[in-house]
Amino acid sequence: MPKLFVQIDPLDQLNHETDTSLALIQVAMRDGFEIFTFQPDNLSFNCGKVIATVRETKILSPNNYWLGEKQEVNLELADILLIRQDPPYNMHYLTTCHLLKFISEKVVVVNPAEVLISNPEKIIPLHFQHLMPQTLISRDYEQLRSFLEKFGKVILKPLYGHAGRGVILVDAKSEEGLKAFKAYYHDTEEFIIAQQYLPQIRETGDIRVLMSYGEVLGAIARFPAPNQVVANLASGGEARQIVLNDKQLELCNEVGQFLTENNIVLAGLDIIGNYLTEVNITSPTGILVVNRLYSLNLEDKIWHNIKQIYLNKQKGKSNIN
Repeated sequence: MPKLFVQIDPLDQLNHETDTSLALIQVAMRDGFEIFTFQPDNLSFNCGKVIATVRETKILSPNNYWLGEKQEVNLELADILLIRQDPPYNMHYLTTCHLLKFISEKVVVVNPAEVLISNPEKIIPLHFQHLMPQTLISRDYEQLRSFLEKFGKVILKPLYGHAGRGVILVDAKSEEGLKAFKAYYHDTEEFIIAQQYLPQIRETGDIRVLMSYGEVLGAIARFPAPNQVVANLASGGEARQIVLNDKQLELCNEVGQFLTENNIVLAGLDIIGNYLTEVNITSPTGILVVNRLYSLNLEDKIWHNIKQIYLNKQKGKSNIN
């Protein structure tokens, strides 16, 4: 029986109604895979082997799962391994990716560990600067203040943050806005990403486009709750159906080439108006929300693409032998 290993956050901390990882596990189970899960803290490199303390896992229903006894396993025994823990994208996260690189010749790792290391989610759009809003990434106080004064209303985000945490809207025309900017700057030692505020978020939402390689699987428009800046569903945003316009489809096609070239099986593009703001590849979510709004089963398509990599790898091994 083929084996799927999933590096994931503790199952009791996940939202079983919306979690993409659990949906993929269920599809893999139906497809005859044996499932094992483990947390990033249970990953080790020990005397030449990448090992993990894992538990066999069965999803019995949306809110019910079974976990077997803990066992130490050489991860080269996996057929497929999904990297699905949530960010933050920090040295802890990167270390797990560095270790998993060492099994990637024998195991299908999704998304590829080396790609995750090389492509932070808020850095990827720099490959497509003509598609971005006006953006500054800096730790230089004067650069940030000048950018704020130039564009008036600016969104500030931690460069390696996630789920809308630490995102604020600053208005340079108000004294309160300037105080908020100073406090934000001094509260962190990390690089800050500043982007011109796009009012289209109130009109057409913060659009999440789910892609597999170069294919658009589905899209939703997320609208911020009243008096909120971020539209993330985890922060109280509302999801609605959306029909992508021609420019947005062209944007997806261009980014899709990058995804295909880097073997990125699942990505979530964030678009406001016709501007690309992020390309989420660490642990993209949203497929179950899209499923509900459009009566789809996107996890089947995503799993098909993942399994195809595995089958191609097996075929390659057979040809060598």
